[in-house]
Amino acid sequence: MGGLAERDAQIATVDRRTLGVWAGVMLVLGAAFVRAMCSYDPFPWWEADPFRFAPPISGLTPTSGLAMDGLVLLGAGLVLGCSRRGPGRIAACLIAIGLGVISFHAATNMETVTDGASIAASVAAMAAVWAASSVPGVRRVVLGAALGFGVMLAAGGAQEVLIEHPRTVESFQQTRESFYQAKGWDPAGPEAAMYEERLSHPNPTGPFGLTNVLATFAGASAVGLLGVALSGGWNRSSRLAMIAGAAASGWALLATGSKGGVGAAALAGLVVAVSANLRPAWIGRAALAASIGVVLAVFARGLLGDGVGELSLLFRSQYQIGTVSIWAEHPIVGTGPGLFQDAYTRLKPAGAPEDVTSAHSVFFDWVGVLGVGGLGFVAALILGWTRRSEPGSEERPTMSRRTLGRLVGGVVAAAVVAAALTQRETMGLEGALALLAGAVGWGTVGIWIAAGTGRVGNAALAASAVALIHGQLDVTAVWSVSAPLWGVLIGLGVGCLRTEPTGRSRWMVIGTLGCVLSVLVWRGSALMRWERGLNDAADWASRIAAVRLEAVFEGEPGLARAAETLGEWLGTGVPARPDAVEAALEEASLIAHDDAADGLREALRARPTHSGTRAALGRVLAAMAMRDQTRAPQKSARFWDEVVASAEAGTDQAPWDAGTWSWLGRAYELRSRAAVDPAAWLGRAAEAWTEADRLTPQDPGSAARLAGVLWELGREAEARDWAGEALQRDDALVLDPRRRLSARDRASMERLARGIP
Repeated sequence: MGGLAERDAQIATVDRRTLGVWAGVMLVLGAAFVRAMCSYDPFPWWEADPFRFAPPISGLTPTSGLAMDGLVLLGAGLVLGCSRRGPGRIAACLIAIGLGVISFHAATNMETVTDGASIAASVAAMAAVWAASSVPGVRRVVLGAALGFGVMLAAGGAQEVLIEHPRTVESFQQTRESFYQAKGWDPAGPEAAMYEERLSHPNPTGPFGLTNVLATFAGASAVGLLGVALSGGWNRSSRLAMIAGAAASGWALLATGSKGGVGAAALAGLVVAVSANLRPAWIGRAALAASIGVVLAVFARGLLGDGVGELSLLFRSQYQIGTVSIWAEHPIVGTGPGLFQDAYTRLKPAGAPEDVTSAHSVFFDWVGVLGVGGLGFVAALILGWTRRSEPGSEERPTMSRRTLGRLVGGVVAAAVVAAALTQRETMGLEGALALLAGAVGWGTVGIWIAAGTGRVGNAALAASAVALIHGQLDVTAVWSVSAPLWGVLIGLGVGCLRTEPTGRSRWMVIGTLGCVLSVLVWRGSALMRWERGLNDAADWASRIAAVRLEAVFEGEPGLARAAETLGEWLGTGVPARPDAVEAALEEASLIAHDDAADGLREALRARPTHSGTRAALGRVLAAMAMRDQTRAPQKSARFWDEVVASAEAGTDQAPWDAGTWSWLGRAYELRSRAAVDPAAWLGRAAEAWTEADRLTPQDPGSAARLAGVLWELGREAEARDWAGEALQRDDALVLDPRRRLSARDRASMERLARGIP
């Protein structure tokens, strides 16, 4: 302890450039952890029908998420601008190419902005920690914050598994029908089957919403903390604290049930332990070889086919094959961030049941969506890991140990406060206590590491290796909530590498970071207008949904209050009976549709390529048209015309999106029901569904829908052919029965295939 006090007393003078590096690192860490502590809603208020199901926003929205990614980019630019050393000329060129491709996509397609920003933030965070590692003390602070995070995940996971999950299941069972109505799902369909299966497993997902993503960070924390405990220079109490943190993180990892996460943690720990006595460069190469070995193992599993019972790696091999097809079609700039699913659905190998949004491998993800830019990112990462050398990481920091601990405490406080603020409307007492306990554990472990004097080099590499290896099996590297923090973890590994004098090369990265930031500011203003429109549209809808829940869950007192509220809104008495309240709710909903339509129109003007907004507006307008069909037929006709015109405009704005064509087909079908000549509209519907099917060539649902429309048109021979095609596709989905047609839809197709309506 005397040595620690002596070191604390020796505070070196910190020049302005070093302070700039520290400021940039803290900005990167703060934004990355805020992102990771807050859930994400990509379509706020309208992911489901807000007239029936309108939970408050309890996380970040696209605009606030974009702001966090922008702060990461800004912090990275500050680090690179102030650091005297960095990744080097070649790596800087490779990173700049990838950032340039992201800028291109964001400038030309609004739908690539949010996912592209997350990828850019991930790579920028990696580059920032890499460059900042030349400043003594930085890696220790980053490592402390990263490893302590596993304790937070363990506390939140325990609350989620033991308390929150049983309540969620109970609530779902009570509102199952209305929940599916709000989502627009068939209770017997594949979406409902997959949702109920996930609900049956009480695995923690944390703010990420995915068990595999949580497993990445829990595994990195468990392995890293164990590595710290086994490293030299730590006293008994410190080792016990690290072991306790490792145990908590290990529990969180095991609770996820992620086989890939457990395997990645074990493999990373083994690789670092075995290679610890090798030259520094070979330790990095061993970890990189392990991650490439995982990719090859996935490919080999694909060669075995479906004769082996294990399917998760088989599916991932299908993602790899589909990604290669995507890259072959878009070799220069890729398909664009956020557009992977559209391309994969069209190009996936025969028999692949899943329509995924990611290749579940960071190397394939980057190349598939960014083309040459993704290759640049992959090459930069490989270059870093193969050139590893220890840059005097155990030097005395230029700041006092106490100051380093305070920096970690500041990061923890910022992330916890952000999480508390975003969840304030939904967090109960148990959630608040779990957040507090997790914050204490996170801060304690993180500050202990940052302010300690023991060695941390191999622990940093081990934690980073977990992220790198598991990044070849899951979506952590490209998932909006987790991507920046994944980049921080990877930076811990490459931050152990040999850095070079930055010279002019840093300005290539800084310049492209500036380009990305400029585009984000431009697009962010449109996203703000889009969100404002969605919020305005959901105002009355969410009030009606709240009254509906009050009537359902709060017994007779709730029913009485709901009747009173509805009576005030409608200007008439509403009896406190379930049937009367439900009828009044429907009447109030139809009246409120006018306000909802105005808000959605505003949102669509701000973001015309978003198919979800267009479909939401269409559903609202269709409800208004049906409402006025008898009492105001001319007004109803205008609404129907707007439904069709909006859907047609959607296919012009986003012709690559099968969802826009599906909605156009649906809009034509709805229009046919109110038309004098329905056949003309059904003919258009058949054309739209044909195009939707071209973009989803293995989906039995689109073929079944087309068969039904053709039968209504009297084109029975074509209908029988398409019904047979739907059945054939359905039979091919043996690897994942959840995605097959519902029993009702399959029976309908079997009848149509035989010529029976």
